Amino acid sequence: MPKYLKNILVFLVVYAIIFGFYLHVSPNIGDHAFGLHSRRFIPAALACTLPYFLFKEFSLKNFKMELLLSILWAVTSPYMAYLASLKSGGNPSLPYDVATGAYLFSTLVFAKILIKRYLDFTIIKLSYYLLQLLLFIVPVFHILYYLKFGHSMSGNGMMVIFQTNPAEAAEYLSSLSWQYLASAFTLLAIFVLIVFNNLSSVKFLPDYILTKKKLIISCIVLPAVAYYTFFSLIPRTQFVRIAISTQGYFNAVEEYGTLHNEVLKDLRVESNGGVLSYSSNTIIMVIGESATRNYMKAFYDDNDETTPWLSSKKEDFLLFKNAYSCAWNTVPALEHALTEANYYNNKEFNRSISIIDMAKKAGYKTYWFSNQGKIGIHDTPITMVAETCDVAKWGGTSRYDEGLLSHLTTVNPDEKNFIVMHIMGSHIDYNHRYPKEYQIWTDPDTTGRVADYKNSLVYTDKVLQDYFEYAEKNLNLSAFIYFSDHGTDPNRSRDPDETKFIGLRIPLFIYLSETYKQNNPDIADALNANQDKFFSNDLIYNLVCGILNIKSNHYNEEESLASSKYKFTIDNTKAGLGTKSVKDDPHLDM
Repeated sequence: MPKYLKNILVFLVVYAIIFGFYLHVSPNIGDHAFGLHSRRFIPAALACTLPYFLFKEFSLKNFKMELLLSILWAVTSPYMAYLASLKSGGNPSLPYDVATGAYLFSTLVFAKILIKRYLDFTIIKLSYYLLQLLLFIVPVFHILYYLKFGHSMSGNGMMVIFQTNPAEAAEYLSSLSWQYLASAFTLLAIFVLIVFNNLSSVKFLPDYILTKKKLIISCIVLPAVAYYTFFSLIPRTQFVRIAISTQGYFNAVEEYGTLHNEVLKDLRVESNGGVLSYSSNTIIMVIGESATRNYMKAFYDDNDETTPWLSSKKEDFLLFKNAYSCAWNTVPALEHALTEANYYNNKEFNRSISIIDMAKKAGYKTYWFSNQGKIGIHDTPITMVAETCDVAKWGGTSRYDEGLLSHLTTVNPDEKNFIVMHIMGSHIDYNHRYPKEYQIWTDPDTTGRVADYKNSLVYTDKVLQDYFEYAEKNLNLSAFIYFSDHGTDPNRSRDPDETKFIGLRIPLFIYLSETYKQNNPDIADALNANQDKFFSNDLIYNLVCGILNIKSNHYNEEESLASSKYKFTIDNTKAGLGTKSVKDDPHLDM
């Protein structure tokens, strides 16, 4: 067969493989997309086959690692998206991932040939294989993520990764099965061994003959294809695109500090009167973690007694049995709960007034006591709001939530105090959230997830009792508010893309002192009347504004449970990033 016919055949086979795979994992793309991508993969196939056309010495057996990396980048994300579409529908289309594999192969092959011929130095080879290692980590991590959670990476998952600190990461790894961890570390170890074994592989390449013409072509092709691969295609692949988008989110969040003073200039607050306008008193808001009311006796009598103190206070406290979280994860839930931004008004976090801003304008000294720590390599929206407090402290005298009680002893009872306490609550791993003396239930299996979860709820109940009783006795307590950032399903391992309603069904209760109720009867009556109303915790900001008994250009009474004007019903209350209607909750008949 003439060489030119053989080259055409090779090109057509490679093109058919690339485009055929794309079509297989991209059903229902439509005629326009078919035509567009059929043309897009022509230069991709040409780039992939160019080393074969250019060098008669070319053989795939000398580029096994380059081929493996290219296949991983081309196949991983598109195939996982395709598998997800088989389960949940959708029309996946990830052409840039598929094209990346083709261009990456050409880039790596040309680089290896030029290293062999002109740059056979240890430092150059080490750099080349370090690049291979980095290129390996992304698709393999994506595969491990899929095997763990059953779906590919999403914005929620990436946000959790960005926000995880070393201690939390270590704790999460300890919760994984040894089989999963063994598989992950085995994959990584195997590749590292292959990489180091390949350190000398360049010298085993045949002596590629680079004529002046071939050298010029190589020196043009390598920079051009490499630049296109690493600066145009890879940023548009699914995994990297999500990472870049998440980084962009955090960059926008960081503008909060820059824009905060500007936004505050527009804030106007007036007191409606009542005791809060003139007397020393304390309002405490406790933010729980991963508490689901489905497992709490105070909310459902059929449960085991997981809330002995709260159950005993049902006649004195207001328990809201139709409260939901606006998100399945902490950061999106609390950035909305703590500010006027919610999934109804669609305001931006970095241009929103916070609960702390309102409390300060109402004349309160503000405190933030957290047992969660500052999270991740970025400041979270939560931390940014916390740091606007007059006093902000992380950690206490114990790793358990009881350790925050010591901070309450530093609060002056003769002042007006607004205190936020952010506890660990029932954060995974549940068995790390309570002292051993609170282990009431055990499970017959080795994980003990549900038993440990219930034990953590009992401990949280006791912690809340201690906070409440100290404040009631020592701090002129006017109001005590507790809600959880989101819920969880203890029967399932943690999933950043949880979508079930059980992860949205949160507890909310409010205590009002007799003095508060006497001086603010309209608010007390409204809260009592709204006790069975539907509520999402991105409206916590408006609830607190109502309890503060203020008027403001940044407070919407219709969004406050503390107002008779509260407008939300089962038909218009949203949860889960605004994507869920609470009327679809299958647990409504509990």
